[in-house]
Parts: sequence; C-alpha cells; structure tokens
Amino acid sequence: MEGLGFETEEVVEGSARLLVPRLESYRAGPREYIPSRAPVFYNPLMKGARDVAVGLLQIHAAMRGRGLRYGEPFAGVGVRGVRAALEVHGLDEVLMADIDPRAVRLTQTNIERNNVGRVADVGLSEADLFDIRHSAPGERFDYLDIDPFGSPAPYIDAAVQAVSNRGVLAFTATDMAALCGRHSWAGLRRYGGLPIRTPFPKEFGVRLLLYAVVASAAKQGMGAKPILAYTERHYARGYVLLARGVSRANEALRIVGLLQACSRAHYWNGVPRRSLGLQRCPVCDSNLLVGGPIWLGPLYDQDWLRSIMERTEAAKDFSPETRRLLQTLSKEETGIVGHHNLDEDASALGRPPPKKEDVILALRKMGYKASQTCFSPRGVRSNCGPKALEEAILRLSHR
Repeated sequence: MEGLGFETEEVVEGSARLLVPRLESYRAGPREYIPSRAPVFYNPLMKGARDVAVGLLQIHAAMRGRGLRYGEPFAGVGVRGVRAALEVHGLDEVLMADIDPRAVRLTQTNIERNNVGRVADVGLSEADLFDIRHSAPGERFDYLDIDPFGSPAPYIDAAVQAVSNRGVLAFTATDMAALCGRHSWAGLRRYGGLPIRTPFPKEFGVRLLLYAVVASAAKQGMGAKPILAYTERHYARGYVLLARGVSRANEALRIVGLLQACSRAHYWNGVPRRSLGLQRCPVCDSNLLVGGPIWLGPLYDQDWLRSIMERTEAAKDFSPETRRLLQTLSKEETGIVGHHNLDEDASALGRPPPKKEDVILALRKMGYKASQTCFSPRGVRSNCGPKALEEAILRLSHR
C-alpha cells in the first residue's frame, strides 16, 4: 500500500481480507514471528485467540438480545474489529483507535476493503484517553478488548470505567515473566500482588492478572466474574463479565486471597486474606512462602465455555491447537487452585514419570478429583496433597 512507508500483503482470516505488513519482514522461523519488529502490529499466530474472541462475542450478542457497542483501543491492523463487524450479528457499532497514525490508516483501509464502514470506525488516540471518552453512561462499550504489546496493567482502570453494566472486558498480557514469578518486583508493581515461584507458574500468572481486574472493578463499585482465562504460547488471555453494584464487588473480593507454598515439599494452599493460614509447611515443616493476592475461584464459566465450543466447532478454519485447548478446559477442575507437574514430582521420587492419564485415573480411584490442565502438557490438577500424589506415582512405577 502506497504512502505507509512499508510493504504490505493480503491475508485472509475468518471472513476478513486484510492488508498487513509483509510477514517475511518480521518472520523469525517457520512458525515464529517478532511482531514488535513490524511497522504496525499484527501477529498471525494469534489467530486462535481471535477465533475464541469472535465466538465469545457472538454468544454475548445473542444473550443480550440487542445491538452491542464494541471498543478496541489497540487496533493494530484492525483485524479484531473488522472480524467482529463481519462475523458477529447484533453489533451496532465497532469503534477502534490506535496511537500510531500508520495503524489508523491501515485499519481504515481494512474497514473499507471489507465494506464494514457502516458500523466500524477508527481514530487516532491514546488508549486510556479513548476509554475515558467512552466512560459516561450511554457511551460505554458492551465489549471492550485491550490487547497491548506487553502488560495491560496501565490500562485496566480506564478500561473498566468504559464497560457497560453486564458488559465484557477482554484483555491480553504478554509480560509473563512478571506475572509468573521470575520478575517478582515488576509483578508486584504492575498487578498489586506478589508473584512467587510455584509448580504452576502460568496458572499463578493468570490468577494474579484476574486479581488485578477484580480489584480495579471493586474500586469502582463493580463485580468482575471470569468467563474464560487461559494461557497459550507467550500470552495470557482473560474475559470477565462486569456487573455494577457494591454487593457484587464484595462478592468478587471474597474469592481472592493469598497463596502459601513450599517448593521443597510441593505443597501449596490458597487462603482468604482474612485468614492467616499456616505459617509452616505441614509436610516438611519449612517456612511457607506467601504470594498474591490472586483469584482463587474458577477460571471459566461452564455455560459460556460450552457455547464457545459449539460456535468454534462450526468454524471451518478454526485452529486445531485452540480446539484442543478448549477441549482441555472443558474437562478441567479449575475451581481447584494449582496443579502438579508429573515430571518434577516423579524426579523427586527417583522414578520415571508415569503417563498423565494413568495418574488421573489412579487419583480418582483414591477418591480425589483429578483432571488434565491447559497450563502444562504434563500437569495434573487435583485436590490431593503431595503425599497422595507420591503414593499414586509409586504404585504406577511398580507395575
């Protein structure tokens, strides 16, 4: 496209035909891109996440039974908003913005190429300013998606204000080192909770991210309920339903708390903030680390997830990887905080790691809840303690 100062090419995603920066200019490998090197942000490997977003938005529009307003302050090439305008019935307005004039021009071009100008528009704006301009009653969005490059933390407060009652806030985080405990001070500064090292770093990161959203909503007299939250590749992704009311805010805050963990014995326990809990590990008597606050509740809503799966199953070009992710989530006991890593636990016992499916079955026979987890290919989520898991691994290793 002339006038942008960089080469473009056409890609097809969902129902949209889009101009994007030439992919070869920031390709790092056969299945690897470095979007930060692109003149306007576009990551082809995030298509699965965008498929899920479209499916969830379709459900939201059908449930509300009226026209919805869609907002997106980080437009990039406009792929999310254009796809929403094309694929979601019941959207009255799709408003996008970006701080980069080249992104605005490219998004406007993609709006015109896909003939969605009747509902979609884009403007030049900083993200928080875009949200604040739409924070008054009657101006708020029924669905707002914040997908910055890096941390969403600086934008959460303004985004919450721009979401209508019973509206959905979607958000992406790529600063996983801060969320998962490798950069604890950065996590504390950004999200208001202390990340610690655990056997389930990605899950801890998602729960810390959810806490930040719940706390922000509560400050503004709103309750936040997770609809879906997960990690894939290099990012964490979450969707929450926001509802106005102090009682709803209080209800959400009751489901946040601290995590006490012992790395030596692979023990952990989530405790409400009003409870001090244990001071020493009940397995090995070591001092317990304390992290958080984090969200201690379920990471998805079963009804929403079932509906999303039905929508995405009908999509012909939906990525197999994301189908498997949703299938795993549908069977996961995410009301249980944390999951075990079989390779680490078996190694600590000096045993070869058993099959994940065998361990799940063994724990269920012992009377515990157990499932696989989307956060680790070798993870087992269970309400058993470390001793019960040790027993299951030893039994299986002696077969």
